[in-house]
Amino acid sequence: MRICLSLPASTSNIGAGFDILGLALNIRNKFIINMNNTSINKHYLKYTISDFVKKTSPDYLTYYKDNDFDSLFFQTFFYIFNKASLPIPYISLEVKVNIPPARGLGSSSTIILAGMISANEILRHKYNKAFNLFKIFSFAVSFEKHPDNIAASLWGGFVLSIKDYKNQWQMPVKLRFHAPLQMAGIVPHFSLKTKKARNLILKNISLDILAYQSSRTALLTHLLSLRKWEDEEYSLLRYAVQDKVHQNQRSTLISGMKETFEAWEKLNCKGYFLSGSGTTLLGFWDKKTNLKKLNLTKAMKDLKLDASAIYPKIDTKGLIIEPNFSK
Repeated sequence: MRICLSLPASTSNIGAGFDILGLALNIRNKFIINMNNTSINKHYLKYTISDFVKKTSPDYLTYYKDNDFDSLFFQTFFYIFNKASLPIPYISLEVKVNIPPARGLGSSSTIILAGMISANEILRHKYNKAFNLFKIFSFAVSFEKHPDNIAASLWGGFVLSIKDYKNQWQMPVKLRFHAPLQMAGIVPHFSLKTKKARNLILKNISLDILAYQSSRTALLTHLLSLRKWEDEEYSLLRYAVQDKVHQNQRSTLISGMKETFEAWEKLNCKGYFLSGSGTTLLGFWDKKTNLKKLNLTKAMKDLKLDASAIYPKIDTKGLIIEPNFSK
């Protein structure tokens, strides 16, 4: 039995939408799973790392080691079989890594989901028993601890996650993204662990900050749903991606973030933000802007810091399970 699936990168928070807003991007990690012959009582794991990941993540071997069976994939793969109370089969896994790890682009979410979904597909085909995607989503959030990247990667597009505190489960809500915008940004060549970045977040906030955050999140979702923009919408976007809970706090760990955003403002960026916990920085630009002509990494290079430009588009497909795919 062979399973081929892919999951997109994602950016989250997008300013004040902390832990609730996720947007899928068209960079994909790909997973090929083969059931081993019953006589082979062993798992195999091989990573194929893209040139872009090697360039932006000099520390990639810290995250991706062949035959590392304590990896997130195997933890979540085993988890599903344990939940189903069924024996764990031996598999051979190849992961084609295109999303830089520990850069705020949801790489860990794709691996968590891939482990669970591949296990679920084996349950479906071998035992005629499988969990629905909403249950998989709930399981995955229990590993990742925040739903924004998980939801965007699973369903694609622009997704809001709402928590039902009575039943302790998350509800994904697909939002409209019709704004006449394009995205571009940079991936600095240094990492930031999500756990370390989350330790800086404000634990208690005032009513004033609560109003600040909620007004900007509401404004952002409204603006991005509009197809036709006038000067007013472009001027409002800068306010819509502002935040007081996590971005400024995390900027202390991301050298060049402030200088980069100041430089982008001079390049007429309509709104800029930290992607997830970082270190990736992203911006929204007018669709008429020729992004390739902009020197997005100049501020970083002036500080003797390495970074690579990216020009992601929105991924609307989310999870893809297919019989095969090209490299």
